Amino acid sequence: MKYTKGYHLDCYKDLDIPKEWDNKSWGNDLVASFLYKQYMIWIDYPKDHKDYEDKSSFFQKKFLVEIWYGDDMNKATKMGFEFPMENAFTTDSFDELLEWMNSPIKKTNVKLDGCGYSDSEVEQIVKDYKINSKNKVSKNECLNAIKYFHEMGMIEQCTSDEKYYITILMKRVAMDLNIELEFNED
Repeated sequence: MKYTKGYHLDCYKDLDIPKEWDNKSWGNDLVASFLYKQYMIWIDYPKDHKDYEDKSSFFQKKFLVEIWYGDDMNKATKMGFEFPMENAFTTDSFDELLEWMNSPIKKTNVKLDGCGYSDSEVEQIVKDYKINSKNKVSKNECLNAIKYFHEMGMIEQCTSDEKYYITILMKRVAMDLNIELEFNED
């Protein structure tokens, strides 16, 4: 998809940006950005452009991909990240960028020394994030389920096997939410 307007247009106006990429470019950024799944794709100006600045501490090449670890800074912080993103891939070639983005297995080519995670740890974090986002359940939903089974006594209508396994799940949720439940250990 070729863009004809937008912030930092000169960074990407000649590129055929995939329509699935959400344009997140805005005026306060130094360059253009697009979000696709858990990846933030940054696109720098050409080096001969009037708005090009040396950003060697951030950009090594024209394209930089960061792994986004959550919907917002609070969630990322709760997951244990000081920052919600980590550098994952950089290149000067748009074709190479597209190939990497479309690859089912993503190998980082960015030195991760500064972020404190090894390449394998970053890969595991991304894998865990994908699993966690598929199994997303709110605290309220958990509390409603506990109320249904525990407080309303609906667990008593379950078979002994169902009761056993539901109790295990409720104890785990209660432990995670730091609430105390009392069970008859019959």
